[in-house]
Amino acid sequence: MTSKPPRKTGYALNRADYIYHVRLLIESGLSYFLDARIRRDDASQRVDTIWDNEARRLIDLQLPNWILIACTNGRFSRANAVEEAVAKSEGGTDRHWARAAKWDEEDDKEDRRTKWLPHRLQFETTFFSWVRTNCAAALASRAPERMRVPPERVYDVWNYVSAALTYHFEEEVATLNQYSTYTLWWGDRVSTFLDRLNDWIEIWGRATKRNPLPVLRTSLNLIMKDRIWDFAVSEIALQLGKPSNDLLLPNRESLEAIFFAKVAKVRAAARRRRSHRD
Repeated sequence: MTSKPPRKTGYALNRADYIYHVRLLIESGLSYFLDARIRRDDASQRVDTIWDNEARRLIDLQLPNWILIACTNGRFSRANAVEEAVAKSEGGTDRHWARAAKWDEEDDKEDRRTKWLPHRLQFETTFFSWVRTNCAAALASRAPERMRVPPERVYDVWNYVSAALTYHFEEEVATLNQYSTYTLWWGDRVSTFLDRLNDWIEIWGRATKRNPLPVLRTSLNLIMKDRIWDFAVSEIALQLGKPSNDLLLPNRESLEAIFFAKVAKVRAAARRRRSHRD
């Protein structure tokens, strides 16, 4: 009589939850991708830079990073689940297109008959080909181990902190290279995502009566700082139209110390709130 293999301990995503989180990133990226192209300058035909930056952050950075770290229960194929997430996103593009087009109609005061209209099918084909390329590269790695805390909670914290760190790096690299076009916006996004992290801690703590600090620790350990740094540098180089090697780069260790000191303040506030309730 053969014995059953020992049951793996820890938390992992089931198939439905895995697909859900992958779709969140894909469809958020699609919204920004369409915004960037519908909001393009009619004179220059250039896409809107800030929303294109958002699309790249989600599809080139966040999506493959999540696939690399999101653990599954091993009862399904990650590749098949990702393909289903992409296919479901492809089948639900109408609402994203309608939202982007509605914004364009409300914002545009010109004669609608002379307004340039983008080629929807071409854009969607380009976008989903881009998504599949990034997913395939991420899936080539070894599947991650189980977590000691629920991964759906880890996703929330990981997403907020990863986004804030990306904007922090972009802001500082841009400032050093005298590229001031979007530095105020990036700085505001850092604050926005750290505020969202703070709100998440407060709301989740009240709803579950559980200590959020284990989730915070796990999430912070999963932040892919090297990949975020490389993305931020290449993004500023792209916007300046020069090779990354030609950029002036700030001291990365100092930037990380400044950023994670801000995150530590959020964590400390969470401890104080919990101690006060106890």
